[in-house]
Amino acid sequence: MSTPYGSFEAVIGLEVHAQLLTRTKAFCACETSFGDPANTHTCPVCLGLPGALPVLGEEAVRMAVSAALALGCTINPRSVFARKNYFYPDLPKGYQISQYEEPLATHGHLEIETEAGKKRARLLRVHMEEDAGKNVHDARSSESLVDLNRAGVPLMEIVSEPDLRSSEEAAEYLKRLREVLMFVGVNDGNLEQGSFRCDANVSVRHRGEHALGTRTELKNINSFRFVAEAIDIEARRQIALIERGDRVRMQTRGYNADRRETYLLRDKEGEAGYRYFPEPDLPPLVLDRAFVEDLRVALPPTPAQRRRRLVDELGLTPQAAAVLTGHPQISSFYDATVLLYAEPVKAANFIQSEVLRDVRVSGLSADIPVSPNQVAELLRLVDKGTISGKQAKDVYARMRATRARPEEIVRERGMSVISDEGALEAMANKLVAENPKQAESYRAGKANILGFFVGQMMKLTGGSADPAIVNKVLRRVLSPGGDPGVEKVAPTPQNTGTLRPGAVAALRDEERGSGARRSPVPSDPSAPGSGRRDRDDQSPMAHSVPPPPPLGPLEHTTLTSASAAVLAPASDHGPEETFARLDLRVGRVISAERVPRRDGLLELGVDVGDEAGPRRILASLALSFAPEQLVGQRVVVSCAVTPRDIGKGLTSEGTILVAASGEGLALVTVTGGVPPGTRVR
Repeated sequence: MSTPYGSFEAVIGLEVHAQLLTRTKAFCACETSFGDPANTHTCPVCLGLPGALPVLGEEAVRMAVSAALALGCTINPRSVFARKNYFYPDLPKGYQISQYEEPLATHGHLEIETEAGKKRARLLRVHMEEDAGKNVHDARSSESLVDLNRAGVPLMEIVSEPDLRSSEEAAEYLKRLREVLMFVGVNDGNLEQGSFRCDANVSVRHRGEHALGTRTELKNINSFRFVAEAIDIEARRQIALIERGDRVRMQTRGYNADRRETYLLRDKEGEAGYRYFPEPDLPPLVLDRAFVEDLRVALPPTPAQRRRRLVDELGLTPQAAAVLTGHPQISSFYDATVLLYAEPVKAANFIQSEVLRDVRVSGLSADIPVSPNQVAELLRLVDKGTISGKQAKDVYARMRATRARPEEIVRERGMSVISDEGALEAMANKLVAENPKQAESYRAGKANILGFFVGQMMKLTGGSADPAIVNKVLRRVLSPGGDPGVEKVAPTPQNTGTLRPGAVAALRDEERGSGARRSPVPSDPSAPGSGRRDRDDQSPMAHSVPPPPPLGPLEHTTLTSASAAVLAPASDHGPEETFARLDLRVGRVISAERVPRRDGLLELGVDVGDEAGPRRILASLALSFAPEQLVGQRVVVSCAVTPRDIGKGLTSEGTILVAASGEGLALVTVTGGVPPGTRVR
């Protein structure tokens, strides 16, 4: 793995201060509400007045123990509070009540994702303490004011071992830690309000050395991006000092994001400078085993456990699982929806594509404009064929922020799917009569002209016609002489598990080594530059390459996880080498949507086994398939395609194989048991 620091490496440990979501302060009954007028939530205890005695709140202890358990820590049956002595205007007592030699918990861990894979970051300790007040600097004068509403608010400090080696790892660690605390319900993760703050300890050393360098502490950084920036800039500052022969001093430093530099706050004292000693006004905190075990049993699943369940048990992609576990309320909403609707992948796709765009989150709360019951009922209407997938989006738009039932909206607006073959055939006959040249081209063997008629039919019906029936009716009407008895193969994707004849039509240019690397076809089949000699003899997905030479015989081979499709080679071609060069993989379509104002174009999310998540693939399939027909299909994808921007921010990251012949357009599909990412050779 490359390093951004040349022969040096950064050594990073993080100290996170997380405010516990109690209603009252740690050692008194004052409220902890944020944003109230200054100094309105104070009492003799949190003001440090003589004779006032602290009393530890039980709820703060419960929350701290729950968080430590969720982080895999060992809970110490006995811990001791200590006074941390230092003088600062916002610390009225002249000391902070914290824990030092005997903390609440030790030796936990947190799993993070890095460039090299999963990494376990060790936790040194978790301890309880109280927060200080807040200095308010008035820009209109030279005076500074002190607000003590925050003084005494319960905090949990989580200290990591110096296991992190880059700013990216530090940011990932903070994100994962924040989501654990939020899902346990002990912290709202609000960086702007200061309820989740980070101090970063940074040192550098030559790669391969084991001794730690002199560290500096970066204080109170309140965004993940700024933490990463500050660590990177501070590491480079220290390297520059060492390279010119200076020494790094132990300091406490701040970070100026506008100037992108760290600056000196004060020379850092050692631990002896704080003159720790046991808090005389508080007895040791003793926890019995039953108390700890009750909290352990009551713990909810962690975000990592939830993601594993969504992927392993419900069949979601890692990317979808990450999105749906990004917030506790969103995760609960999805879980409730799946309890009411037994198609977890369909539910996940709809929630991601429609619902989440309207969700507003603030701390642990989330404003979700619909209920799980509304979403489940809406998806059942699509499954029953009452409405189409496109109509489902319209129904959702009308029911969000209301308590209306989807079925009522459909009935009131007459939005049911048109599936009457007689009515559709009458429309098709009129359409064919109005477009005789296109009809003759189709009957002459130009199969993809069918897509033109499908698109026109869907426009005439406002997208409410059943796509499968539209295809069936059009094939019957367009058959030679309009003979109803002649019915050609429907283009609906079928899970046949075989590569169909013509499947490699789009690959032969690659076999000849032309090096063509183009994204899926433009929506206009007559667009220049597609390299086709006879544009209407191939599927839309073959538009990016020249037409193939005559094919050798094709062996039909069912794809399984232990085998692959084998194509008999033409006389002078080597398909094994070609397939390796094209990086053909099995992909699973997890989402499909029409691209606005781009007739015929679909935007697909396809899981091809990449760690980064599904690929975005743009395909000219909308005139032959409804989006909902494609979701769940296993297809064959050429992944070795340079991403291509086709305008208006649309970029495609692969090409889906299709088959085309006189019977029309069909997908190259694969049996359902083949996992995404399986190589095809």
